[in-house]
Formats: sequence, structure tokens, C-alpha cells
Amino acid sequence: MSTLLKLRDYQRAALDAVAAEWAKGTRRPAAVLPTGAGKTVVFAHLAKEHLDAEPAGRVVVLVHTDELVQQAYRKVRNVAPHLHVGIVKAERNEVRARVIVASVQSLRSEKRRSMIQGVSLVIVDECHHATAATYRGILAHFGCLPAVPGGELPPGGARAIGFTATLARGDKAKLS
Repeated sequence: MSTLLKLRDYQRAALDAVAAEWAKGTRRPAAVLPTGAGKTVVFAHLAKEHLDAEPAGRVVVLVHTDELVQQAYRKVRNVAPHLHVGIVKAERNEVRARVIVASVQSLRSEKRRSMIQGVSLVIVDECHHATAATYRGILAHFGCLPAVPGGELPPGGARAIGFTATLARGDKAKLS
């Protein structure tokens, strides 16, 4: 574990709660932590721990702003400096990295998505945005959602986890 960004007790508890949900068969849990609680640090540790447990796996961290791309990239590098971390956004296309921090805008392209293979975990930052068609298309591509609404989840699809401080949406759209 990195000495740069150790988990606080409540952050470790959040990761343990996610692991418990996955153990129960939940495919897409959400972790809700208040603003300033270190969600990015938590999911950086989650990416590292996931890859420690699944050495052949790969992780995509899906974010929606350039600032969040840079923040997530730095945190994962600080938590796990040994991991190859890349960015897929605009002109950057580091699709061979073990952990890929990608913008929703870039992965809305099927061509960009198809370059990323072997993903076993998708982390969605600010997951309250995930009801948008662009997010749903990306999640379906990696097997986290059925290809058609109401359909079956594909076997062997990636796990997904959402992180947010605001799980409730003003438009009352379901995040499930």
C-alpha cells in the first residue's frame, strides 16, 4: 500500500462494503461519500486492489471533465506507482494501460471503446450522471449493463462501481 495516500478508516469501510456487495452478487453497487471525503483516493485503492486480485484484469475509470481525468490519473499513480496508468481523452489514446482514466466524451465513440479490451472493472466517478445514454452505451459495451433495456446481463461482463456525493437526482431518474 502506498505511504503517500493511505486509506482512512471510513474509506477502508467503504471499500469493505463494496466487497461485501459484490460477494452478495450485486453487479453495480454505488459508494456514496460526502464531498471532501476522498472518493478519488478510495477508488484509486479499489483499482489497485482489484488488479492485485485479478492480475489479468484491467480497469477503466470513467469521468466527465478534464479536471477529473487529471485528478483520477494522479491519485491512481500516487496509490500504485507500479501500475501503468493511461489516459483516453481527446488526442491521448493510452489504451494499453492497466488502468485507463477516460472521459465519457471520448468513449462515446464505438471506435475508441473497441480499442480497450479485457476490462474487468469500470469505476464511474460522479455516477449520478450515469443515466445518460452516453454512459449507458459505454457501460453496455463493457458488459456492465444489458445491451438492450430489460435484457440479460452478459456473462463475464465487467463489474461496475459508481462513486458520488449525490446519489439522488433532481429528475428522479433511477440509477439502478
